[in-house]
Amino acid sequence: MNVWPGLLIAEFTPATGSVFPLVVGILLIAGGIGLALRWLIVRLPLILRQSGIFAKPRVQWVGFVSELQDLVFRDPYVFMSRLCADDGKAFVKRLWVEVGSKMARVKRPAEAADPAMEVRQFRFRDGRAMAVVCLPAPQQAREAYFVGVVLPQDDSLKQDIPRARTAVRYFVLNRFGGPDKTRTTDLCAWTDNRKELTYNVGAPTTPEGFARAVEAKLLELRR
Repeated sequence: MNVWPGLLIAEFTPATGSVFPLVVGILLIAGGIGLALRWLIVRLPLILRQSGIFAKPRVQWVGFVSELQDLVFRDPYVFMSRLCADDGKAFVKRLWVEVGSKMARVKRPAEAADPAMEVRQFRFRDGRAMAVVCLPAPQQAREAYFVGVVLPQDDSLKQDIPRARTAVRYFVLNRFGGPDKTRTTDLCAWTDNRKELTYNVGAPTTPEGFARAVEAKLLELRR
């Protein structure tokens, strides 16, 4: 007889069958499920680590982006000039080493300055200047490829820091590790009150491509 609507229960009698094959089948299925769960428990953490989904960005990348952000918004004209000076590359490398030293003091591993670090300069069609800081190659999600600082070439901003803070734009291109497999980078911006804006789009991993993507985004936003 049926004990639940729609569920058929086989009835065994000593003359027509035995419950032994059924019990064996259930045990085999349970054993297979148990082995599968055991494999999943052992392998899942490794799979997730290799995928990078839950990997944390290294502290020196995060620290450098934050430290440079503080400097730029403290006095945009002065530090834009610093980045665009002849020794701009040496300046960002020193800052990278200083951030690494801070990390080392809190027992976190630091990275040496990378010879690939440099500063590239671009000019937008509206006359604004952009300094692109090239960081050492990222390995984890949310580590930056580039930082881009955009500021009008207006000498009066040197004496008007509040207006300069309103005019400056601070962009970051991060390595992307989210579920969207159509892109590998994440274009973001930071405001002077430390608010991160994520635009949910990527950008090329070349300084020129990053600069074009930032210019296009500013045109789109009308900023």
